[in-house]
Amino acid sequence: ETGQGALAAFDADTGAPIAGFSPRLGTFEEDATPTVWATALSPDGSRLYVGGNFNSVDGQEARRIAVFDTASGRFLGQVGRNGVDALATALAASPDGTTLYVGGQFTQANNTRRVRTAAFDVTSPDGTGGALRPWNPELSGTIDFVGGAQKEALRVVSLAVSSDNARVFMAGPFREVNGTPMQGFAATYEGDGSLVPGFRGDYF
Repeated sequence: ETGQGALAAFDADTGAPIAGFSPRLGTFEEDATPTVWATALSPDGSRLYVGGNFNSVDGQEARRIAVFDTASGRFLGQVGRNGVDALATALAASPDGTTLYVGGQFTQANNTRRVRTAAFDVTSPDGTGGALRPWNPELSGTIDFVGGAQKEALRVVSLAVSSDNARVFMAGPFREVNGTPMQGFAATYEGDGSLVPGFRGDYF
C-alpha cells in the first residue's frame, strides 16, 4: 500500500512502515524485477547487508550486495569493488564484524573467480569493504528433484559463522565441497574454505 518494493522496514512494536527507509532497487536486466534473497546485520547492529538480484540502489551501482546504515536508512554503497556477477542468495557477517560471507549463483566477485561462495573484508568505516578474503570452498553436484526430471540450481542458500569466527557453515543444493561428498550441508574453516575434519555433511 505504500508503493515500497523489494526492501522495506517496519516498526517492531507497531508494525507500521518506517518511511525513512525507502531504497529503490533497480536491475539492468530486461523484464527482470529486483529481488532481495538475503539480509544480515553487522554484529553491532549498525549496518544492514542485503543480497539478491539487483544492480543499483537509488540510481547508484550496487552489484547484488548492498549495505545500509540502520540508524538513518541511508544507502552506504555496494559491498566490494564490483560485488558479484550473479544472484546472491545467502549472507552472514562474522561475529567480529570484519568479514561478510556470501553464497549464490555467481562465478565472480570483485572481477575475480569465485564460484558460488565469496568473502569480503568489511572493516572499512561504512562497511562497504573492498578486498576479497581467501575463503573459497568449491561446490559441485546439483540435487535432483523427485523423479529426477529437474535439478535444483547449484548454490548456497544459508550461511552461519561460529561464535569464535573460526568456522563457516553452509547449506544448499550441492553434493560435494572441495571434491568431498557433502550432501547439502558443510563446515569449513574461515581461513581458506577447507573442510573441517570429522564434520559430516552427507547424512541428508
